[in-house]
Amino acid sequence: MKATAIAYILACAAACGGSGAANANEVAMTGIQTACSLLTVDELEKLLHAQLANGVQDGSACTYEFTGKAAGPTFRIDVHWSGGRDEVDGARAGAAMAKSFKGTRLGVSMVDSEPLTGIGDDAIVVTAGGVLIIYARKGDASIEVEAFGAKPEELIPIAKIALGRLQPESR
Repeated sequence: MKATAIAYILACAAACGGSGAANANEVAMTGIQTACSLLTVDELEKLLHAQLANGVQDGSACTYEFTGKAAGPTFRIDVHWSGGRDEVDGARAGAAMAKSFKGTRLGVSMVDSEPLTGIGDDAIVVTAGGVLIIYARKGDASIEVEAFGAKPEELIPIAKIALGRLQPESR
């Protein structure tokens, strides 16, 4: 496990000149599973109905820019290889607290959440302003899938595929 972590760090450093971010294709060639290796750009483009640049791996997250937009929103997948229960529970509690605060102070809530079924062991969808985030857990690992302006029917299949391909035991 320690050797795998060191190999990943070296692969990221080599692929990106030491900046901490790496091109998804370069990291995937190392054979180590990352957030960027869970789905191909082609798969994501079909599900999001939009064109994307190659993902950039940075820590546990992979960020994709929508092409054709100067400084527009991004699509992101973040993987937590352990502590997944805490991640999903924390997102659920945070959304409930934000919803309660906005509802009691301003009379209107810009945050909403609801449970999702059929995705891993536990999943919720959170809408905050125009950002849609799916938090899903399989065992002790979890993912976050987020995009500005996305619809649940676009992100739910992505979350299902990513979680289904997640192999926390290989890390």
